[in-house]
Amino acid sequence: MKKVLSIMLVLCVAASLFAVGSVRVGAAFDFVSGKTPDFKRNETVLNNSARQYKTSGIGFDVSAKYDLSSDLSVFADFNMTFNFDFKFKGANSEEWNSFKDFSEKKLNSLSVSAGVAYKLPLANAPVKVSVGGGLFFERVLAEEKRLSFNFRHIGLTAYADVTYMINDKIGVGITAMPRIGLFDIDDGTVALVPVKASGFAFSFGMPVSVGASYSF
Repeated sequence: MKKVLSIMLVLCVAASLFAVGSVRVGAAFDFVSGKTPDFKRNETVLNNSARQYKTSGIGFDVSAKYDLSSDLSVFADFNMTFNFDFKFKGANSEEWNSFKDFSEKKLNSLSVSAGVAYKLPLANAPVKVSVGGGLFFERVLAEEKRLSFNFRHIGLTAYADVTYMINDKIGVGITAMPRIGLFDIDDGTVALVPVKASGFAFSFGMPVSVGASYSF
Protein backbone atom coordinates (compact mmCIF):
# COMPACT_ATOMS: atom_id res chain seq x y z
CA MET A 1 0.00 0.00 0.00
CA LYS A 2 2.92 2.36 0.65
CA LYS A 3 4.01 1.93 -2.97
CA VAL A 4 0.50 2.71 -4.18
CA LEU A 5 0.30 5.90 -2.12
CA SER A 6 3.76 6.94 -3.30
CA ILE A 7 2.77 6.61 -6.97
CA MET A 8 -0.42 8.61 -6.40
CA LEU A 9 1.53 11.35 -4.62
CA VAL A 10 4.14 11.54 -7.38
CA LEU A 11 1.45 11.95 -10.07
CA CYS A 12 -0.33 14.69 -8.16
CA VAL A 13 2.82 16.60 -7.27
CA ALA A 14 4.24 16.28 -10.79
CA ALA A 15 1.16 17.85 -12.36
CA SER A 16 0.92 20.63 -9.77
CA LEU A 17 4.51 21.71 -10.49
CA PHE A 18 3.60 22.65 -14.05
CA ALA A 19 1.75 25.83 -14.99
CA VAL A 20 -0.46 24.02 -17.49
CA GLY A 21 -1.81 20.57 -16.70
CA SER A 22 -4.46 18.64 -14.83
CA VAL A 23 -4.94 15.89 -12.26
CA ARG A 24 -7.89 13.49 -12.14
CA VAL A 25 -8.97 11.14 -9.37
CA GLY A 26 -11.83 8.72 -9.79
CA ALA A 27 -13.32 5.24 -9.74
CA ALA A 28 -12.08 2.54 -12.09
CA PHE A 29 -13.21 -0.69 -13.72
CA ASP A 30 -10.75 -3.05 -15.41
CA PHE A 31 -11.03 -6.26 -17.41
CA VAL A 32 -7.99 -8.35 -18.36
CA SER A 33 -7.82 -11.50 -20.46
CA GLY A 34 -4.83 -13.25 -21.93
CA LYS A 35 -2.49 -16.18 -22.39
CA THR A 36 0.85 -16.88 -20.75
CA PRO A 37 4.03 -18.40 -22.15
CA ASP A 38 4.80 -21.99 -21.14
CA PHE A 39 5.06 -22.38 -17.39
CA LYS A 40 8.09 -24.33 -16.24
CA ARG A 41 8.87 -26.24 -13.06
CA ASN A 42 12.60 -26.92 -12.70
CA GLU A 43 12.99 -26.14 -16.42
CA THR A 44 10.32 -28.72 -17.33
CA VAL A 45 7.33 -27.39 -19.27
CA LEU A 46 3.98 -27.93 -17.54
CA ASN A 47 1.52 -28.88 -20.28
CA ASN A 48 -1.59 -28.13 -18.24
CA SER A 49 -0.57 -24.97 -16.40
CA ALA A 50 -2.47 -21.67 -16.32
CA ARG A 51 -2.13 -20.81 -19.99
CA GLN A 52 -5.34 -18.74 -20.24
CA TYR A 53 -6.82 -16.38 -17.67
CA LYS A 54 -9.36 -13.61 -17.20
CA THR A 55 -10.24 -11.27 -14.36
CA SER A 56 -12.13 -8.05 -13.68
CA GLY A 57 -12.65 -5.68 -10.78
CA ILE A 58 -13.36 -2.19 -9.51
CA GLY A 59 -11.03 0.24 -7.77
CA PHE A 60 -9.56 3.69 -8.25
CA ASP A 61 -7.54 5.64 -10.80
CA VAL A 62 -5.19 8.64 -10.57
CA SER A 63 -3.92 10.39 -13.69
CA ALA A 64 -2.05 13.53 -14.64
CA LYS A 65 -1.60 15.45 -17.89
CA TYR A 66 0.88 18.12 -18.88
CA ASP A 67 0.13 20.32 -21.89
CA LEU A 68 3.02 20.61 -24.32
CA SER A 69 1.01 22.92 -26.56
CA SER A 70 -2.60 23.92 -27.20
CA ASP A 71 -3.34 20.57 -28.88
CA LEU A 72 -0.70 18.15 -27.56
CA SER A 73 -0.15 16.74 -24.06
CA VAL A 74 1.61 13.91 -22.27
CA PHE A 75 -0.21 11.75 -19.74
CA ALA A 76 0.62 9.40 -16.88
CA ASP A 77 -1.89 7.08 -15.23
CA PHE A 78 -2.05 4.76 -12.22
CA ASN A 79 -4.90 2.27 -11.91
CA MET A 80 -5.64 -0.30 -9.20
CA THR A 81 -8.61 -2.66 -8.98
CA PHE A 82 -9.73 -5.24 -6.43
CA ASN A 83 -10.93 -8.15 -8.50
CA PHE A 84 -14.15 -10.14 -8.21
CA ASP A 85 -12.49 -13.40 -9.26
CA PHE A 86 -9.57 -14.81 -11.22
CA LYS A 87 -10.38 -17.58 -13.70
CA PHE A 88 -7.82 -19.75 -15.43
CA LYS A 89 -7.46 -22.94 -17.44
CA GLY A 90 -4.62 -25.03 -18.73
CA ALA A 91 -3.54 -25.49 -22.33
CA ASN A 92 -5.25 -28.88 -22.48
CA SER A 93 -8.37 -27.96 -20.51
CA GLU A 94 -11.80 -26.89 -21.73
CA GLU A 95 -13.19 -25.73 -18.38
CA TRP A 96 -12.36 -22.57 -16.47
CA ASN A 97 -11.18 -22.85 -12.87
CA SER A 98 -12.12 -20.19 -10.34
CA PHE A 99 -9.45 -18.97 -7.94
CA LYS A 100 -12.18 -18.40 -5.37
CA ASP A 101 -12.66 -22.14 -5.18
CA PHE A 102 -9.24 -22.23 -3.53
CA SER A 103 -9.15 -19.04 -1.49
CA GLU A 104 -10.79 -15.70 -0.68
CA LYS A 105 -7.42 -13.98 -0.39
CA LYS A 106 -5.61 -11.42 -2.54
CA LEU A 107 -7.05 -10.74 -5.98
CA ASN A 108 -5.98 -7.45 -7.51
CA SER A 109 -4.54 -5.73 -10.56
CA LEU A 110 -2.48 -2.57 -10.82
CA SER A 111 -1.00 -0.76 -13.77
CA VAL A 112 0.95 2.32 -14.78
CA SER A 113 0.92 3.87 -18.23
CA ALA A 114 2.31 6.92 -20.00
CA GLY A 115 2.02 8.39 -23.45
CA VAL A 116 1.02 11.26 -25.71
CA ALA A 117 -2.48 12.58 -26.41
CA TYR A 118 -3.86 14.90 -29.08
CA LYS A 119 -6.67 17.31 -28.23
CA LEU A 120 -9.40 17.44 -30.83
CA PRO A 121 -10.24 20.99 -31.97
CA LEU A 122 -13.67 21.71 -30.45
CA ALA A 123 -13.87 25.51 -30.40
CA ASN A 124 -15.97 27.07 -27.62
CA ALA A 125 -17.27 23.68 -26.51
CA PRO A 126 -17.51 22.82 -22.79
CA VAL A 127 -16.24 19.34 -23.63
CA LYS A 128 -12.57 18.45 -24.12
CA VAL A 129 -11.73 15.32 -26.11
CA SER A 130 -8.24 13.79 -26.29
CA VAL A 131 -7.03 10.67 -28.10
CA GLY A 132 -3.59 9.09 -28.17
CA GLY A 133 -1.52 6.17 -26.98
CA GLY A 134 1.58 4.98 -25.21
CA LEU A 135 3.08 2.16 -23.16
CA PHE A 136 1.87 0.34 -20.05
CA PHE A 137 3.02 -2.08 -17.37
CA GLU A 138 0.45 -4.18 -15.52
CA ARG A 139 0.54 -6.70 -12.70
CA VAL A 140 -2.26 -9.20 -12.02
CA LEU A 141 -2.00 -10.95 -8.65
CA ALA A 142 -3.90 -13.98 -7.35
CA GLU A 143 -2.19 -15.28 -4.25
CA GLU A 144 -2.83 -18.21 -1.91
CA LYS A 145 -0.38 -20.49 -0.12
CA ARG A 146 -0.85 -23.55 -2.33
CA LEU A 147 -1.66 -21.77 -5.59
CA SER A 148 -0.59 -18.32 -6.73
CA PHE A 149 -0.12 -16.36 -9.94
CA ASN A 150 1.79 -13.12 -10.43
CA PHE A 151 1.43 -11.99 -14.05
CA ARG A 152 3.25 -8.90 -15.35
CA HIS A 153 2.46 -7.52 -18.79
CA ILE A 154 4.27 -4.96 -20.91
CA GLY A 155 2.59 -3.58 -24.00
CA LEU A 156 0.81 -0.82 -25.87
CA THR A 157 -2.19 1.23 -24.78
CA ALA A 158 -4.62 3.46 -26.61
CA TYR A 159 -6.04 6.51 -24.83
CA ALA A 160 -9.41 8.23 -25.17
CA ASP A 161 -10.60 10.90 -22.74
CA VAL A 162 -13.78 13.00 -22.66
CA THR A 163 -14.06 15.73 -20.02
CA TYR A 164 -16.94 18.11 -19.40
CA MET A 165 -15.65 21.35 -17.90
CA ILE A 166 -17.90 22.69 -15.15
CA ASN A 167 -15.75 25.82 -15.06
CA ASP A 168 -12.22 26.80 -16.08
CA LYS A 169 -10.63 24.61 -13.40
CA ILE A 170 -12.95 21.72 -12.56
CA GLY A 171 -14.23 19.00 -14.87
CA VAL A 172 -15.78 15.55 -14.80
CA GLY A 173 -14.97 12.93 -17.36
CA ILE A 174 -14.38 9.38 -18.49
CA THR A 175 -11.18 7.77 -19.77
CA ALA A 176 -10.84 4.46 -21.62
CA MET A 177 -7.47 2.82 -22.31
CA PRO A 178 -7.76 -0.41 -24.33
CA ARG A 179 -4.48 -2.33 -24.03
CA ILE A 180 -2.59 -5.06 -25.81
CA GLY A 181 0.05 -6.86 -23.78
CA LEU A 182 2.96 -8.21 -25.80
CA PHE A 183 5.44 -9.57 -23.27
CA ASP A 184 4.86 -11.44 -20.00
CA ILE A 185 7.03 -12.09 -16.97
CA ASP A 186 5.13 -14.54 -14.76
CA ASP A 187 5.68 -16.65 -11.69
CA GLY A 188 3.67 -18.44 -9.04
CA THR A 189 3.21 -21.67 -7.16
CA VAL A 190 1.34 -24.86 -8.04
CA ALA A 191 0.91 -27.32 -5.17
CA LEU A 192 3.54 -25.33 -3.22
CA VAL A 193 6.11 -25.77 -6.03
CA PRO A 194 7.45 -22.56 -7.70
CA VAL A 195 6.76 -22.18 -11.42
CA LYS A 196 7.90 -19.51 -13.89
CA ALA A 197 7.12 -18.27 -17.37
CA SER A 198 8.42 -15.43 -19.53
CA GLY A 199 8.31 -14.46 -23.16
CA PHE A 200 6.07 -13.00 -25.81
CA ALA A 201 2.39 -13.55 -25.04
CA PHE A 202 -0.84 -11.80 -25.95
CA SER A 203 -3.20 -10.18 -23.46
CA PHE A 204 -6.01 -7.65 -23.69
CA GLY A 205 -7.16 -5.19 -21.06
CA MET A 206 -9.81 -2.49 -20.88
CA PRO A 207 -9.49 -0.14 -17.91
CA VAL A 208 -12.16 2.58 -17.73
CA SER A 209 -12.18 5.37 -15.16
CA VAL A 210 -14.69 8.05 -14.23
CA GLY A 211 -13.72 10.96 -12.02
CA ALA A 212 -13.22 14.65 -11.33
CA SER A 213 -10.29 16.67 -12.61
CA TYR A 214 -8.62 19.91 -11.61
CA SER A 215 -6.67 22.03 -14.11
CA PHE A 216 -3.69 24.18 -13.13
